[in-house]
Order: sequence, then C-alpha cells, then structure tokens
Amino acid sequence: MYKNFAYAGAVTEPEKEVRANSAEHLKLLLQENHRYVFTLIQKFRIEKGQIYPQLSQRSDIIVIADEAHRSQYDTFALNMRNALPNAAFIGFTGTPLMAGEGLNSPPFQQGEGLNTNFNSLNSPPSLAGKGAGGLGLSEFEIKKLQKQIRYMESTDMAVIISQSQGETAAFANKGLDITPHRKRIVNEAPALDEKFKDAENPLRIVFVCAMWITGFDAPN
Repeated sequence: MYKNFAYAGAVTEPEKEVRANSAEHLKLLLQENHRYVFTLIQKFRIEKGQIYPQLSQRSDIIVIADEAHRSQYDTFALNMRNALPNAAFIGFTGTPLMAGEGLNSPPFQQGEGLNTNFNSLNSPPSLAGKGAGGLGLSEFEIKKLQKQIRYMESTDMAVIISQSQGETAAFANKGLDITPHRKRIVNEAPALDEKFKDAENPLRIVFVCAMWITGFDAPN
C-alpha cells in the first residue's frame, strides 16, 4: 500500500518512518506528526484485559480501511477508535459475502451489475450550473472533469473465472450467472489478456475471481 501512495507522489517520507513495524511502533507514529501512516489493523493489539490508550484527540485524522467487511468490527476496530476518538473513518471492500454471511452489495449479488451511467454528471449545463456555487468549478475544471468522465464511461470491465468442472451450476446455486463471463474468456478476439496488455484498449479493469494463467505484466 505504501508503494502505491509513493508512486503517486502522495507520500514522500521513507517507508520505515511511516509504516508501523510493530504495535509499539504504531503507537509512536500516531502520536507524531505524519501526513500518512500505514499499518495492518492487527497492530492495534493489546494484552488481554487492557484498554487501548487514547493516542490523539485530533479531529483532522482520516482513517481509510481496506477489506472493511472483515476488519471494522470486534476488538481491533474498537482499539482503533479508542486510540483516535475524533477521527473520521472510511471503509472499502470489494469482497461480496456469500449466502449466510450477509451481502455487502445486494444489487451486484443479484446480477444487476455495475451502474456506470455518468450522464447526469457529464452534461455541461449540469456542471456549469453549479460552477460558482455548488461545486465551485472553473470552466477548465469542468472540461477536465468531463474528460475524466468520458474516459470512465469508455472503460471496459471483465470478470475472470478459471475453468473447472461444474462451475456454471455451482455459481447458479448461489444465484450467480457466470455464462456471459465464461463466453468472453473463451470467445473474445483478441483474447482478454491481450486486450488487457494493450494500453490503448478500453479493457482497463479486470476482476479476477480465480487464477488467470500464471500472471503477466500489463501497463498501467
């Protein structure tokens, strides 16, 4: 995770200075003044029977948690909130839970897919009308945003599921139809992996649900 932020130029401090290497190191980092701190939630651990100490009262701290469907409950999550009682918390997850575990996104589970309709945002009058007041965007910023939206709308996505015996029926029993995804893997020309390697191809997002050959290099 640190490398992603570093490559984007968001973090400039050396990794060893902002990535917690132990539970005690994390406590130290959270009491210092760093723009970013990186850690696994397990480092918010304490000895049994203890209460995690408050480390900062600041209200300008934002905690971004990945895999939030598993991490943001129980002891570690409570410890995090005891440490940073005034922080804001944002959780992300891309993992749909199966039957019996609850559903993170019922519409996606039911096969309705992803809504990538940005037309309401892409309309110049809609954006321009909010320029000075609502969004506070300049004409240049509006055009830049419209360009980004068009790029997003042109982006193709695919789901990769490795072939196995009885897989279609197995997924159907869970209420999921993988037939369209299987057809793309088998029949697409050029092949999906070739499209994904091509920086000019609109196939830019791939959800790999099971092994996709042995891996390969693809441009960003």
